[in-house]
Amino acid sequence: MKGKAAWEPEYHRVFVELCVEQKLRGNKPGTQHLFEPFQEKTGARFNKKQLKNHWDTMCKQWKIWRRLVQCSDMKWDPEANTFRATAEDWANYLQVNPDAGTFRSSPPLYLKKLEIIFEGSNVGDDEGGSSKCKRKRRSRHHHPEQEIASNFSTHHDMKIESDFSTTHSKGYWSPATHELFLDLLVQETYKGNRPNTHYPKESWRLMLETINQNTGKKYTRSQLKNHWDCTRKAWKIWCQLIGASIMKWDPNTCTFGASEEDWRIYLEENPRATQFRRKQVPCADKLAIIFKGVIEPGKADFRPYRKKLRDHSERLGFAESRLQDQCEYTIGECIERLDSMEEVEPGSDLYMFALDLFLRKEYREIFLQLKKASLRISWLLRLQAGPPTHAA
Repeated sequence: MKGKAAWEPEYHRVFVELCVEQKLRGNKPGTQHLFEPFQEKTGARFNKKQLKNHWDTMCKQWKIWRRLVQCSDMKWDPEANTFRATAEDWANYLQVNPDAGTFRSSPPLYLKKLEIIFEGSNVGDDEGGSSKCKRKRRSRHHHPEQEIASNFSTHHDMKIESDFSTTHSKGYWSPATHELFLDLLVQETYKGNRPNTHYPKESWRLMLETINQNTGKKYTRSQLKNHWDCTRKAWKIWCQLIGASIMKWDPNTCTFGASEEDWRIYLEENPRATQFRRKQVPCADKLAIIFKGVIEPGKADFRPYRKKLRDHSERLGFAESRLQDQCEYTIGECIERLDSMEEVEPGSDLYMFALDLFLRKEYREIFLQLKKASLRISWLLRLQAGPPTHAA
Protein backbone atom coordinates (compact mmCIF):
# COMPACT_ATOMS: atom_id res chain seq x y z
CA MET A 1 0.00 0.00 0.00
CA LYS A 2 1.40 3.35 -0.98
CA GLY A 3 0.99 6.82 0.40
CA LYS A 4 1.21 7.62 4.09
CA ALA A 5 3.16 5.18 6.24
CA ALA A 6 2.45 4.15 9.82
CA TRP A 7 5.05 6.20 11.69
CA GLU A 8 5.95 4.78 15.07
CA PRO A 9 7.47 7.22 17.60
CA GLU A 10 10.88 5.56 17.20
CA TYR A 11 10.79 6.08 13.42
CA HIS A 12 10.08 9.77 13.92
CA ARG A 13 12.96 10.10 16.40
CA VAL A 14 15.39 8.51 13.95
CA PHE A 15 14.05 10.68 11.13
CA VAL A 16 14.60 13.88 13.15
CA GLU A 17 18.12 12.85 14.18
CA LEU A 18 19.06 12.11 10.58
CA CYS A 19 17.70 15.51 9.52
CA VAL A 20 19.90 17.17 12.16
CA GLU A 21 22.90 15.17 10.98
CA GLN A 22 22.36 16.23 7.37
CA LYS A 23 21.89 19.86 8.39
CA LEU A 24 25.18 19.85 10.33
CA ARG A 25 26.88 18.41 7.25
CA GLY A 26 25.71 21.43 5.30
CA ASN A 27 23.11 19.64 3.22
CA LYS A 28 19.87 21.38 2.34
CA PRO A 29 16.73 20.43 4.29
CA GLY A 30 14.81 17.58 2.74
CA THR A 31 14.89 13.82 2.30
CA GLN A 32 17.32 13.39 -0.60
CA HIS A 33 20.09 12.13 1.73
CA LEU A 34 17.91 10.25 4.23
CA PHE A 35 16.52 7.24 2.39
CA GLU A 36 19.34 4.71 2.81
CA PRO A 37 20.49 5.68 6.35
CA PHE A 38 16.86 5.69 7.52
CA GLN A 39 16.33 2.15 6.22
CA GLU A 40 19.58 0.99 7.79
CA LYS A 41 18.75 2.39 11.23
CA THR A 42 15.08 1.35 11.38
CA GLY A 43 14.75 -1.64 9.08
CA ALA A 44 11.50 -0.08 7.89
CA ARG A 45 10.55 -0.50 4.24
CA PHE A 46 9.23 2.96 3.52
CA ASN A 47 9.61 4.32 0.02
CA LYS A 48 10.94 7.76 -0.89
CA LYS A 49 7.46 9.18 -1.33
CA GLN A 50 6.53 8.15 2.20
CA LEU A 51 9.63 9.84 3.62
CA LYS A 52 8.80 12.93 1.60
CA ASN A 53 5.24 12.90 2.97
CA HIS A 54 6.60 12.73 6.52
CA TRP A 55 8.98 15.60 5.83
CA ASP A 56 6.13 17.69 4.43
CA THR A 57 3.98 16.96 7.48
CA MET A 58 6.85 17.94 9.79
CA CYS A 59 7.29 21.21 7.87
CA LYS A 60 3.60 22.02 8.14
CA GLN A 61 3.59 21.32 11.87
CA TRP A 62 6.65 23.55 12.25
CA LYS A 63 4.88 26.37 10.42
CA ILE A 64 1.92 26.04 12.78
CA TRP A 65 4.30 26.11 15.76
CA ARG A 66 6.31 29.11 14.54
CA ARG A 67 3.17 31.06 13.77
CA LEU A 68 2.01 30.35 17.31
CA VAL A 69 5.19 31.41 19.14
CA GLN A 70 5.59 34.51 16.93
CA CYS A 71 2.20 35.74 18.05
CA SER A 72 2.90 38.31 20.76
CA ASP A 73 -0.48 37.72 22.39
CA MET A 74 0.49 34.13 23.22
CA LYS A 75 3.51 35.23 25.31
CA TRP A 76 5.77 32.24 24.64
CA ASP A 77 8.46 31.86 27.33
CA PRO A 78 11.36 29.82 25.85
CA GLU A 79 13.08 29.56 29.23
CA ALA A 80 10.09 27.98 30.94
CA ASN A 81 8.95 26.21 27.77
CA THR A 82 5.41 27.46 28.26
CA PHE A 83 2.92 30.07 27.10
CA ARG A 84 1.77 32.90 29.39
CA ALA A 85 -1.37 33.63 27.38
CA THR A 86 -4.73 33.84 29.11
CA ALA A 87 -7.59 31.47 28.40
CA GLU A 88 -9.25 34.22 26.37
CA ASP A 89 -6.09 34.73 24.31
CA TRP A 90 -6.00 31.02 23.56
CA ALA A 91 -9.68 30.96 22.63
CA ASN A 92 -9.24 33.87 20.23
CA TYR A 93 -6.13 32.39 18.64
CA LEU A 94 -7.51 28.87 18.24
CA GLN A 95 -10.67 30.25 16.72
CA VAL A 96 -8.58 31.30 13.71
CA ASN A 97 -5.82 28.67 14.01
CA PRO A 98 -7.53 25.49 15.29
CA ASP A 99 -4.63 23.19 14.36
CA ALA A 100 -2.44 24.94 16.96
CA GLY A 101 -4.50 23.35 19.73
CA THR A 102 -2.16 20.38 19.79
CA PHE A 103 0.61 22.66 21.15
CA ARG A 104 -1.40 24.19 23.98
CA SER A 105 -0.22 21.70 26.58
CA SER A 106 3.28 21.03 25.24
CA PRO A 107 5.67 22.14 22.46
CA PRO A 108 6.61 19.84 19.55
CA LEU A 109 8.69 16.77 20.27
CA TYR A 110 12.44 17.33 19.86
CA LEU A 111 12.00 21.11 19.76
CA LYS A 112 15.71 21.91 20.02
CA LYS A 113 16.52 19.57 17.15
CA LEU A 114 13.74 21.02 15.03
CA GLU A 115 15.19 24.49 15.62
CA ILE A 116 18.51 23.24 14.25
CA ILE A 117 16.86 21.63 11.24
CA PHE A 118 14.86 24.69 10.22
CA GLU A 119 17.40 27.37 11.22
CA GLY A 120 18.05 29.71 8.31
CA SER A 121 15.18 28.37 6.24
CA ASN A 122 11.98 30.23 5.48
CA VAL A 123 9.85 27.39 6.84
CA GLY A 124 7.66 28.89 9.53
CA ASP A 125 8.74 32.50 9.00
CA ASP A 126 5.91 34.88 9.80
CA GLU A 127 4.73 36.44 6.56
CA GLY A 128 5.38 40.13 6.49
CA GLY A 129 7.67 39.91 9.50
CA SER A 130 4.95 40.96 11.91
CA SER A 131 4.78 39.36 15.32
CA LYS A 132 1.14 40.28 15.64
CA CYS A 133 -0.95 37.18 15.09
CA LYS A 134 -4.16 36.75 13.21
CA ARG A 135 -7.03 36.55 15.64
CA LYS A 136 -10.74 37.05 15.64
CA ARG A 137 -12.83 38.40 18.47
CA ARG A 138 -15.88 36.42 19.38
CA SER A 139 -19.12 38.08 18.56
CA ARG A 140 -22.41 37.55 20.27
CA HIS A 141 -23.73 35.75 17.22
CA HIS A 142 -20.64 33.63 16.49
CA HIS A 143 -21.33 30.04 15.38
CA PRO A 144 -18.02 28.14 15.36
CA GLU A 145 -19.53 25.03 13.81
CA GLN A 146 -20.09 27.06 10.63
CA GLU A 147 -16.41 27.90 10.17
CA ILE A 148 -14.36 26.37 7.39
CA ALA A 149 -10.93 25.38 8.71
CA SER A 150 -8.51 26.68 6.13
CA ASN A 151 -5.69 24.54 7.44
CA PHE A 152 -7.46 21.23 6.89
CA SER A 153 -5.90 20.72 3.49
CA THR A 154 -2.47 20.42 5.08
CA HIS A 155 -3.58 17.17 6.65
CA HIS A 156 -6.03 15.84 4.10
CA ASP A 157 -4.26 12.49 4.18
CA MET A 158 -5.24 11.99 7.83
CA LYS A 159 -8.98 12.27 7.26
CA ILE A 160 -10.92 9.06 7.93
CA GLU A 161 -14.35 9.60 6.42
CA SER A 162 -16.51 12.44 5.21
CA ASP A 163 -18.31 12.10 8.54
CA PHE A 164 -15.28 13.72 10.16
CA SER A 165 -15.63 16.93 8.18
CA THR A 166 -19.32 17.67 8.19
CA THR A 167 -20.12 21.11 9.58
CA HIS A 168 -23.57 20.73 11.05
CA SER A 169 -24.91 17.96 13.30
CA LYS A 170 -21.55 16.22 13.55
CA GLY A 171 -19.35 19.32 13.65
CA TYR A 172 -16.07 19.91 11.83
CA TRP A 173 -13.17 17.91 13.24
CA SER A 174 -9.73 18.93 12.02
CA PRO A 175 -6.97 16.28 12.16
CA ALA A 176 -5.41 18.08 15.14
CA THR A 177 -8.72 18.11 17.02
CA HIS A 178 -9.32 14.46 16.16
CA GLU A 179 -5.90 13.53 17.55
CA LEU A 180 -6.57 15.57 20.70
CA PHE A 181 -9.80 13.59 21.11
CA LEU A 182 -7.88 10.31 20.80
CA ASP A 183 -5.24 11.49 23.30
CA LEU A 184 -7.98 12.19 25.83
CA LEU A 185 -9.55 8.77 25.23
CA VAL A 186 -6.16 7.12 25.77
CA GLN A 187 -5.73 9.04 29.03
CA GLU A 188 -9.16 7.94 30.26
CA THR A 189 -8.35 4.35 29.30
CA TYR A 190 -5.07 4.41 31.23
CA LYS A 191 -6.90 5.87 34.22
CA GLY A 192 -9.14 2.80 34.23
CA ASN A 193 -12.21 4.81 33.28
CA ARG A 194 -13.37 2.31 30.69
CA PRO A 195 -14.16 -0.74 32.83
CA ASN A 196 -16.18 -2.46 30.11
CA THR A 197 -16.98 -1.12 26.66
CA HIS A 198 -17.96 2.44 27.50
CA TYR A 199 -16.69 5.57 29.26
CA PRO A 200 -18.72 7.11 32.11
CA LYS A 201 -20.59 10.40 31.75
CA GLU A 202 -18.00 12.26 33.83
CA SER A 203 -15.25 11.25 31.40
CA TRP A 204 -17.30 12.51 28.45
CA ARG A 205 -17.95 15.79 30.26
CA LEU A 206 -14.26 16.35 31.01
CA MET A 207 -13.22 15.46 27.46
CA LEU A 208 -15.79 17.84 26.01
CA GLU A 209 -14.59 20.68 28.25
CA THR A 210 -10.94 20.04 27.35
CA ILE A 211 -11.59 19.91 23.61
CA ASN A 212 -13.64 23.10 23.64
CA GLN A 213 -11.04 24.86 25.78
CA ASN A 214 -8.18 23.82 23.50
CA THR A 215 -9.91 24.53 20.20
CA GLY A 216 -11.98 27.58 21.11
CA LYS A 217 -15.01 25.89 19.58
CA LYS A 218 -18.34 24.93 21.11
CA TYR A 219 -18.83 21.27 20.38
CA THR A 220 -21.90 19.71 21.95
CA ARG A 221 -22.13 16.38 23.71
CA SER A 222 -24.09 15.05 20.76
CA GLN A 223 -21.34 16.09 18.32
CA LEU A 224 -18.73 14.46 20.54
CA LYS A 225 -20.67 11.19 20.65
CA ASN A 226 -21.27 11.33 16.89
CA HIS A 227 -17.54 11.70 16.33
CA TRP A 228 -16.93 8.79 18.70
CA ASP A 229 -19.34 6.67 16.66
CA CYS A 230 -17.55 7.60 13.42
CA THR A 231 -14.18 6.81 14.98
CA ARG A 232 -15.37 3.45 16.29
CA LYS A 233 -16.94 2.49 12.96
CA ALA A 234 -13.80 3.42 11.02
CA TRP A 235 -11.62 1.41 13.42
CA LYS A 236 -13.92 -1.60 13.14
CA ILE A 237 -13.80 -1.44 9.33
CA TRP A 238 -10.00 -1.23 9.52
CA CYS A 239 -9.74 -4.18 11.92
CA GLN A 240 -12.01 -6.26 9.72
CA LEU A 241 -9.86 -5.39 6.72
CA ILE A 242 -6.47 -6.27 8.20
CA GLY A 243 -7.97 -9.31 9.96
CA ALA A 244 -9.22 -10.84 6.70
CA SER A 245 -6.77 -13.56 5.64
CA ILE A 246 -7.37 -12.85 1.97
CA MET A 247 -5.90 -9.34 2.40
CA LYS A 248 -2.53 -10.67 3.67
CA TRP A 249 -1.80 -7.76 6.01
CA ASP A 250 1.82 -7.64 7.21
CA PRO A 251 2.05 -5.76 10.56
CA ASN A 252 5.83 -5.50 10.26
CA THR A 253 5.84 -3.62 6.97
CA CYS A 254 2.30 -2.24 7.36
CA THR A 255 1.39 -3.32 3.85
CA PHE A 256 -1.21 -5.56 2.22
CA GLY A 257 -0.14 -8.52 0.11
CA ALA A 258 -3.54 -8.87 -1.51
CA SER A 259 -3.81 -8.93 -5.29
CA GLU A 260 -6.02 -6.58 -7.27
CA GLU A 261 -8.53 -9.42 -7.58
CA ASP A 262 -8.49 -9.95 -3.80
CA TRP A 263 -9.17 -6.24 -3.28
CA ARG A 264 -11.98 -6.26 -5.83
CA ILE A 265 -13.74 -9.19 -4.17
CA TYR A 266 -13.31 -7.84 -0.65
CA LEU A 267 -14.49 -4.32 -1.51
CA GLU A 268 -17.47 -5.66 -3.42
CA GLU A 269 -18.76 -7.17 -0.18
CA ASN A 270 -17.28 -4.50 2.13
CA PRO A 271 -17.52 -1.22 0.17
CA ARG A 272 -16.89 0.98 3.24
CA ALA A 273 -13.33 -0.36 3.36
CA THR A 274 -12.61 1.53 0.13
CA GLN A 275 -11.44 4.49 2.25
CA PHE A 276 -8.41 2.38 3.23
CA ARG A 277 -7.51 1.18 -0.25
CA ARG A 278 -4.74 3.76 -0.62
CA LYS A 279 -4.17 4.96 2.95
CA GLN A 280 -4.16 3.62 6.47
CA VAL A 281 -6.31 4.60 9.40
CA PRO A 282 -4.76 7.61 11.22
CA CYS A 283 -3.33 7.14 14.73
CA ALA A 284 -3.66 3.34 14.67
CA ASP A 285 -1.45 2.98 17.76
CA LYS A 286 -3.78 5.14 19.85
CA LEU A 287 -6.91 3.48 18.50
CA ALA A 288 -5.48 0.08 19.41
CA ILE A 289 -5.17 1.25 23.02
CA ILE A 290 -8.65 2.77 23.10
CA PHE A 291 -10.41 -0.29 21.69
CA LYS A 292 -8.25 -3.02 23.22
CA GLY A 293 -10.45 -5.93 24.24
CA VAL A 294 -13.43 -4.44 22.40
CA ILE A 295 -12.51 -4.16 18.71
CA GLU A 296 -9.24 -5.76 17.67
CA PRO A 297 -7.74 -6.98 14.38
CA GLY A 298 -8.77 -10.55 13.69
CA LYS A 299 -11.47 -10.42 16.36
CA ALA A 300 -13.89 -7.89 14.88
CA ASP A 301 -16.97 -9.52 13.44
CA PHE A 302 -17.31 -8.74 9.78
CA ARG A 303 -19.66 -9.40 6.92
CA PRO A 304 -18.54 -12.61 5.18
CA TYR A 305 -17.74 -12.70 1.52
CA ARG A 306 -20.72 -14.89 0.48
CA LYS A 307 -20.60 -16.97 -2.68
CA LYS A 308 -18.09 -14.97 -4.72
CA LEU A 309 -15.49 -15.04 -2.00
CA ARG A 310 -16.25 -18.70 -1.27
CA ASP A 311 -15.57 -19.59 -4.91
CA HIS A 312 -12.42 -17.48 -4.85
CA SER A 313 -11.23 -19.14 -1.63
CA GLU A 314 -11.84 -22.58 -3.05
CA ARG A 315 -9.62 -21.71 -5.99
CA LEU A 316 -6.93 -20.74 -3.52
CA GLY A 317 -7.36 -24.00 -1.64
CA PHE A 318 -9.08 -22.69 1.49
CA ALA A 319 -11.51 -25.02 3.23
CA GLU A 320 -15.13 -24.13 2.57
CA SER A 321 -15.96 -24.83 6.18
CA ARG A 322 -14.12 -21.64 7.19
CA LEU A 323 -16.64 -19.48 5.36
CA GLN A 324 -20.21 -18.59 6.31
CA ASP A 325 -23.13 -17.92 4.03
CA GLN A 326 -25.01 -15.45 6.17
CA CYS A 327 -24.40 -12.48 8.44
CA GLU A 328 -23.96 -12.90 12.18
CA TYR A 329 -25.61 -10.47 14.56
CA THR A 330 -23.41 -10.73 17.63
CA ILE A 331 -24.04 -9.77 21.22
CA GLY A 332 -20.87 -7.68 21.14
CA GLU A 333 -22.17 -5.57 18.25
CA CYS A 334 -25.46 -5.03 20.05
CA ILE A 335 -23.73 -3.90 23.24
CA GLU A 336 -21.54 -1.47 21.26
CA ARG A 337 -24.63 0.02 19.64
CA LEU A 338 -26.40 0.20 23.01
CA ASP A 339 -23.44 1.94 24.65
CA SER A 340 -23.48 4.59 21.92
CA MET A 341 -27.05 5.58 22.86
CA GLU A 342 -26.71 8.33 25.45
CA GLU A 343 -30.44 8.10 26.17
CA VAL A 344 -29.88 4.71 27.83
CA GLU A 345 -27.96 4.96 31.10
CA PRO A 346 -25.54 2.01 31.55
CA GLY A 347 -26.78 -0.18 34.39
CA SER A 348 -30.35 1.17 34.23
CA ASP A 349 -33.37 -1.13 34.09
CA LEU A 350 -33.76 -0.51 30.36
CA TYR A 351 -30.06 -1.20 29.77
CA MET A 352 -30.18 -4.51 31.65
CA PHE A 353 -33.44 -5.42 29.92
CA ALA A 354 -31.76 -4.89 26.54
CA LEU A 355 -28.88 -7.18 27.55
CA ASP A 356 -31.40 -9.94 28.27
CA LEU A 357 -32.97 -9.40 24.84
CA PHE A 358 -29.61 -9.78 23.13
CA LEU A 359 -29.53 -13.44 24.16
CA ARG A 360 -31.99 -14.11 21.33
CA LYS A 361 -30.75 -13.86 17.77
CA GLU A 362 -33.97 -12.45 16.30
CA TYR A 363 -33.91 -9.58 18.82
CA ARG A 364 -30.24 -8.88 18.03
CA GLU A 365 -31.04 -8.71 14.33
CA ILE A 366 -33.95 -6.30 14.81
CA PHE A 367 -31.93 -4.08 17.16
CA LEU A 368 -29.00 -3.78 14.74
CA GLN A 369 -31.22 -3.25 11.71
CA LEU A 370 -32.92 -0.23 13.31
CA LYS A 371 -30.73 2.65 12.15
CA LYS A 372 -32.15 5.46 14.30
CA ALA A 373 -31.57 5.62 18.05
CA SER A 374 -35.13 6.90 18.56
CA LEU A 375 -36.54 3.78 16.90
CA ARG A 376 -34.35 1.50 18.99
CA ILE A 377 -35.52 3.28 22.16
CA SER A 378 -39.19 2.96 21.17
CA TRP A 379 -38.72 -0.71 20.36
CA LEU A 380 -36.97 -1.44 23.68
CA LEU A 381 -39.61 0.42 25.69
CA ARG A 382 -42.41 -1.40 23.88
CA LEU A 383 -40.89 -4.79 24.64
CA GLN A 384 -40.16 -3.79 28.23
CA ALA A 385 -43.81 -2.85 28.69
CA GLY A 386 -44.97 -6.24 27.45
CA PRO A 387 -43.00 -8.31 24.92
CA PRO A 388 -44.95 -10.35 22.37
CA THR A 389 -45.02 -14.09 22.81
CA HIS A 390 -42.73 -16.13 20.55
CA ALA A 391 -42.29 -19.81 20.20
CA ALA A 392 -39.16 -21.06 21.89
